[in-house]
Amino acid sequence: MERKKIILAITGKPGAGKGTAVEIIKKELKNKKVETIRFSDSLTEALGIFLPSEKIGRADYQWFAPSMRERFGGDFLAKAVEKKLKSLDYEVAVLDGVRVAGDEEMIRRNEGFLIFVDAPLEVRWSRSNQRKEKSDDLVSLEKFRELDKGQTELEIEAIGARADFKITNLGSLEDFKAEIAKVLKMIFKD
Repeated sequence: MERKKIILAITGKPGAGKGTAVEIIKKELKNKKVETIRFSDSLTEALGIFLPSEKIGRADYQWFAPSMRERFGGDFLAKAVEKKLKSLDYEVAVLDGVRVAGDEEMIRRNEGFLIFVDAPLEVRWSRSNQRKEKSDDLVSLEKFRELDKGQTELEIEAIGARADFKITNLGSLEDFKAEIAKVLKMIFKD
């Protein structure tokens, strides 16, 4: 009998703590075979052909993703992630960066769980400035606010409102770990 595969999908605005949530989940589920996929992986790979990875910024994704959606459909990233999921052997797949309705539809079609990680704009801006993950993470609050209104960010809050679980990430790392542990306990009841 084939074991049940579980999909945990994380959504949230930049700097809310999605990547940290993924790392916490991997540690919490260390006794399970866990695979992680970022929705943006295929975009990063494509942009990496033209730009050094340290030069790729949020503005590049915000320009590139809509162009790809126009050409390949609104669910082009979901199709790429779903294709990758079919090729992997996992007990739990953790998907990072649900951004549009097509991503959410793919997760629902595969009976996945959607987790919304939220934090106020100023907190997210501060975290983004500290992490320096993308070339344009170190920006003014005004510029961050402008990027937050980009096309790739528009559906996140609506998707978050429909999420199975919502975590507000305002406290300490230990608080965040505890909130994620509660969610995982509800999902993995056995």
